[in-house]
Amino acid sequence: MVLEQSTLQVAYTVSIVTSIALCGILWQHRTKTGAAVLLFYVFTGVIWSGTQLANITIDDPAVSLALLRILFLGIAFGSVALFVFTLQYTRREQYLGSTTYLALSMYPIYLFLFVFVNPGGYFFETVESDPTTVIGIVPEYGIAVVPHLVAAYSLTAASVLMFVDMYYRTPSLYRGQSLAVIGGSLLPVVGALPVVFGIVDFDPVPIVIPIASGLFTIAIVRYRLIDLVPIARDRVLETVNDGVFVIDRADRLIDVNPEGRRILRTVDAGDQNYIGRNFRSLLGDADLQQRYDAITASREETTFEVSVGTSHLQVTATPIDDGRSRHVGWLAIVHDVTERKRREDRLERQNERLDQFASLVSHDLRNPLTVANGYLELARETDDADDHLEEVAQAHDRMQTIIDDVLTIAREGADVTDPEPVDLEALAERAWNGVATDDATLDVHPSASIRADPDRLQRLLENLFRNAVEHGSTGSQSKPPDDSVEHGSTSSQNAVRSDDDLTDSETVTVESGLVVAVGIDRDEGAPGMTLSVADTGPGIPPDQREQIFEAGYTTDDDGTGFGLSIVAEIARAHGWSVRVTESETGGAQFEFEGVEPVPEE
Repeated sequence: MVLEQSTLQVAYTVSIVTSIALCGILWQHRTKTGAAVLLFYVFTGVIWSGTQLANITIDDPAVSLALLRILFLGIAFGSVALFVFTLQYTRREQYLGSTTYLALSMYPIYLFLFVFVNPGGYFFETVESDPTTVIGIVPEYGIAVVPHLVAAYSLTAASVLMFVDMYYRTPSLYRGQSLAVIGGSLLPVVGALPVVFGIVDFDPVPIVIPIASGLFTIAIVRYRLIDLVPIARDRVLETVNDGVFVIDRADRLIDVNPEGRRILRTVDAGDQNYIGRNFRSLLGDADLQQRYDAITASREETTFEVSVGTSHLQVTATPIDDGRSRHVGWLAIVHDVTERKRREDRLERQNERLDQFASLVSHDLRNPLTVANGYLELARETDDADDHLEEVAQAHDRMQTIIDDVLTIAREGADVTDPEPVDLEALAERAWNGVATDDATLDVHPSASIRADPDRLQRLLENLFRNAVEHGSTGSQSKPPDDSVEHGSTSSQNAVRSDDDLTDSETVTVESGLVVAVGIDRDEGAPGMTLSVADTGPGIPPDQREQIFEAGYTTDDDGTGFGLSIVAEIARAHGWSVRVTESETGGAQFEFEGVEPVPEE
């Protein structure tokens, strides 16, 4: 194929002007990652087109040879620039160290020595004048041209392969842009093939280079891929604390960051190769699937909160358009608000306690205060003042007890922020020794270490032990009446059992006297443990078990109704849940779930 000289001159001139224009655009965006290297690559295209234009215009063999030498050097710099740009663009800039630059510099240095010096005629064996050719000369290349061809095509092939690899690793929403850069890297190779196979007698590469450069420039300027995808993806999505999910309109998950994978593992225990799978099926929970169906049906930005296991998540789902008002998928941002919800719950509990305190102060303290005032008036009006003043003193004592209990609830309700290892057996014995236990006995089995606030845990056990001793039978087998059981009392009746009837987690009872057992067991299917305090008494009637932890609730006329309310607040402060059940002997059993064990060394 032969083109007229004038046609080639026009083509090369257009190529030069286009490349210069692209250089101007890239100069304006030179602060973007990769733009400076791409600018240099485009400028080598100006050199390539300029030397070829000069070659077909100037009829001087010496000048043509000099321009040909410059052209080879431009090819070397262009190949290196394309390779460096590709490393930056495909998130491999970590390889661009001093060693890499030194290795790449060997290629243009080699060409400079052999092209311009041509030692031994190894690069240009002969150069003959031939006016019938486009550039006016016919060079015969020597063996030194082989390393040049290997280097040029190897760098270009490596660039193409890296772009292709990026295409397959890039979410489908961005693959159109990836194809553009693949095309840009392939065009110079395709343009050189007609020359290699002798199809044309002119060099078409300078003509296609501006097209390739234009595709790269559009990728940077128009789509801002260098800023967002893929260069900054690792720096943003891979390190962001929120879960990020990209879902196409066929409900397939096409991208997810590490935090998103962690969230998915909480709802999907199967294969963790999530990419390409149906996103709805990954949700597992029927409520979550219904939420997803409602969101995708509306195609509007939606924000909602949902509980998944022990976590509380805030989900923002935003529809994705392709810039032409066509819906192509969804972007879901999942923010873990568990800590915020815990703070809200703590604040709510504090407000509830404030309401309780107000009610207690206005109601519970009013009664003994009224009694004290009444007896004080009688003391003033009669001569028998001692008996009336004794009643006043008892009313004041009751008020002091109520005040102490209210203050205890306020203090013990604060969250435990720094738990420490506690030997359960030793702590239980200290709590037992701090209570008047009469002839009751304590058994702790098995011994274990847990993480807790030792002072507050001791108070919890003291309250349970005190209720058991005060309201349990310690000298007979008779069962006390139900209406004498204080709220949540661990009061109990004796139980006589043989050693053969016992398991490792049960207590050894005695024939006379109350027995209180403290045990710890592993929770089934959960990381925590369950702490239990059980007795051998009559237990708590089922109809009272929902009320026993309410502040002020009691079935005992002498009780304040705060004992188990304090126990419940201490449990909540540790993050434990508490419930009352029936023990093996029919007595009361308090179970605290979520207790953190101390790992064995």
